Parts: sequence; structure tokens; C-alpha cells
Amino acid sequence: MEQLYLFFGAAGLIFVISYIFIIRKTLNLKNKKLPAEIEFLKGKYKIIFEPKNLKKALYLTTISNSVILGTAVVIVSFFNNKFIQLGLAFVIIFPLLLLAYTSIGKHLAKGMKKDVQS
Repeated sequence: MEQLYLFFGAAGLIFVISYIFIIRKTLNLKNKKLPAEIEFLKGKYKIIFEPKNLKKALYLTTISNSVILGTAVVIVSFFNNKFIQLGLAFVIIFPLLLLAYTSIGKHLAKGMKKDVQS
């Protein structure tokens, strides 16, 4: 049960921090610099981000980052050795991020095709 609390606590904390420093900053400043996650999706899937799509992509990437990092915190908490924790965190985080961004990119690209056809 405490692992569940740890997951939701870590995921919630990461979401709040990401919301404050990434989503609000990107949407309020209207600057040309996009977060690295959005640049990755933009380059790989050739998605043109309009304000509506940008907001959706920011929320999707932030939620997926929160879930992935929360999961990594829970799994890593089972080990006591700091080197094993660090190595395992890298092994867990990178494939899950790649999988999440691939599915988000395909979802957004499919949504863009529907918007163009309409």
C-alpha cells in the first residue's frame, strides 16, 4: 500500500512541477522556444503545433512523464544500493519514454490527419 502512495506522490509532484515550469511557461509566454519533448515530436512526426494541439501535446507528455517517473521511483525503491538504483532507473526510464513519445506522436499525427480531412 505504501508503494501506491509513493507512486501517486511522486507522479503528482512531478506533474505539478512540470505544470508550473513547462506548461504555464510555454503557453503564457508565447515564445518560440518549445520544450524538448515537443521538438522531438515535431521533428519525428512532422506535426505542426497550433495552440490547441500544443496544449494537448504538453499535457500528454507531462502526464506520461509523471507516470513513467513515478513508476521508476517505485521500482527503484525496492533496492538499497544507490548504484543499482541509478542504473535501473536509466534502464527503466529511457525505453518507457521512447515508447510513450512514440504512441503520443502517432496519436497526435492521426489527429492532425483527421483535422486536415475535415
